[in-house]
Amino acid sequence: MFNQDKFNEAIKAIKYERKFQDQLWGENFDDDKWSPAEWLVFIEMYVEKAKNSLLGCDNQEDGHQKQMDNMRKIAALAVAAMENRGVVKR
Repeated sequence: MFNQDKFNEAIKAIKYERKFQDQLWGENFDDDKWSPAEWLVFIEMYVEKAKNSLLGCDNQEDGHQKQMDNMRKIAALAVAAMENRGVVKR
């Protein structure tokens, strides 16, 4: 069920991740040159990281944290793709 407070918290985390990505890559990463397929490859890389994040974890909670860390990055990459390649509204 939709929870406005949790939704706002998630959007805030994605916003800060996007800012972090822009600071990290800055001018060196020309976002608008990547095709939608290339953005999906970037996202897929983080999906694989998330799926494999339980490997080498001492406990399930550590794995969960790593998975959700990658989930935030995946969401921010999807937002970056829409910022640069266009938004298709439902």
